Amino acid sequence: MLFYTFEVIKGCGSSDFIELAFCRLPAVASLDAVVAAFAFRQDDSLYVKGDDMTAFRRDYGDILGSGVYQNLQSGPVDCWGLNYYAPELIPGMAARLAAARPEGWQILAAWLQQARLYRGFYVLGV
Repeated sequence: MLFYTFEVIKGCGSSDFIELAFCRLPAVASLDAVVAAFAFRQDDSLYVKGDDMTAFRRDYGDILGSGVYQNLQSGPVDCWGLNYYAPELIPGMAARLAAARPEGWQILAAWLQQARLYRGFYVLGV
């Protein structure tokens, strides 16, 4: 399994996870505010073990595409830093996900449906 829920990881005692977390800021928040206002260890986040980082980048990097880093530059998934994805990017991700169908894709597809209700989401690196 590639994606884990908070319930599964909270008792493991490790912080070696990539976290996919909803951005809960209002739509009017500036991009500066968005990249500064993330929170770790949310109970509705998805988690990827650090040991699975290579598989995550290989299987999901192209699906996620370019995110915004904390320095407001854009680029591929940074598994060691912050990546922000705006809500308007989610439909394209969902289409690429459904076409590629990598391991765990249904879990991420359902989570992305929820992400549409928020100001997008973050991939928070290890």
